[in-house]
Amino acid sequence: MTIKLRRDTGDQRVAVSSHERIGPRGSRLELRVPIRARQDMQELRLATERLGDPVQTMRWILALAGQDLNRLRREELTALTWDLLGLIVLYARGWHIEWTPGIPLPKVDLSKLQIEVAGGLKALVQKADVALWPESTQQTASLASKWDAEARTHRYRVMWGGSDRDAIIAAIWNVIVEVGDKLRSCTECGTPFVAVKRQEYCTPSCSQRARIRRRPKKTGRRRRPAAAISRS
Repeated sequence: MTIKLRRDTGDQRVAVSSHERIGPRGSRLELRVPIRARQDMQELRLATERLGDPVQTMRWILALAGQDLNRLRREELTALTWDLLGLIVLYARGWHIEWTPGIPLPKVDLSKLQIEVAGGLKALVQKADVALWPESTQQTASLASKWDAEARTHRYRVMWGGSDRDAIIAAIWNVIVEVGDKLRSCTECGTPFVAVKRQEYCTPSCSQRARIRRRPKKTGRRRRPAAAISRS
């Protein structure tokens, strides 16, 4: 992410931020942010860098689902809240976002959010004809399209209105849509993970357990050593 300062009308400083997306249709997301607090802008920049591209963001979401929130220090909880705001900015508000520092950070019950995200991910990766994220919201939705002149194709995104929690869930859904079939369930333990190429297992441990289970079992009597046979 790069940030440039320029003068806007009324002698108001404005930051223009570019975020590179990495993917089959790599695109650039630009944020025009009126700066009132440099620290807020810095925190948001660090948050979007931690999230990275959609694949890295998906891994962040999976880590959030399994994280022990009770062990986080105060500064780690603050960073997590900024990450959630970065998630909203990048994935829940379309492609061109006006964000003013000083707007309150997302107010959500992290424990409830974590439970919902973990349950939703588990539901989606079930090997069923149709799997749905459990419904538990009153979100309002609209479908937006953006013409990508470089790729000469449309890009589509679901845009949401509602509470902070609704925006976070919507952002997670858009990340999942971008990641696509890279989000899979482990063949051994069923844990959701982001696959690399044809990867089937979430960890080397699961892969090893599967290989051990597939080994043919030895049958028949054990052969006695030659020395023991000669003494008998």
